[in-house]
This record gives sequence, structure tokens and C-alpha cells, in this order.
Amino acid sequence: MYALVETDKEYDQVRVKYVGQTQTPSKRLREHILRPGSIDRVRWMGGLLQKNQYPRMAIFYEGASLTMADSLEKAAIYAFSSCETYWDDKLDGFPPLDDALLNIDK
Repeated sequence: MYALVETDKEYDQVRVKYVGQTQTPSKRLREHILRPGSIDRVRWMGGLLQKNQYPRMAIFYEGASLTMADSLEKAAIYAFSSCETYWDDKLDGFPPLDDALLNIDK
């Protein structure tokens, strides 16, 4: 299990942008960079590259069976999505959950 994250050194924060699973983390990170997938991830990674930064991969669980990994992935997506939700004054409410974070384009 892993998360693609962005670090903000100014505010000492780590933002989770995507949750997934893989057996080969370095290969999967390279694939994400070369083929970001959804338009949200393309924008996110493009913004990082403009700042001369790259997405980072945080591995947070290893060795799960496929069935367990699917359940853990769903639980992690739910947990991280609730952390990423914030009030948007322009919307006068909460923004929709990020498709990239929710893996909808899988």
C-alpha cells in the first residue's frame, strides 16, 4: 500500500493525493510520473514539476494478501479523503472529493 504525496515545507505538511497498491513501488512511481492518468493528477504533477518538485511515494503497508490489500486501500482512501476535505468559501461548502485520490479512473 502506498500514497503519492506532496510535501509543503513552508507549512510542514504532507498532502496525500493518491492511494494505491503495488508489488514494485519504484516502478509504479515511475509509471505515475510518465503516465499520470486522470486530468487531476496531470494538473497536480504538472504543478509540481513547474516548481522543480516530484511526487513522493509513501509506503505505509507491505505484505498484504490481495483481498486484504483491496480492503486496506478502500479504508485508506476513506481516511485520507476525510483529512483532505476543507471548507471552501467560494463554494460556500465542501468541495467534491478528488477523483485522483479516490482512484475513480482505475
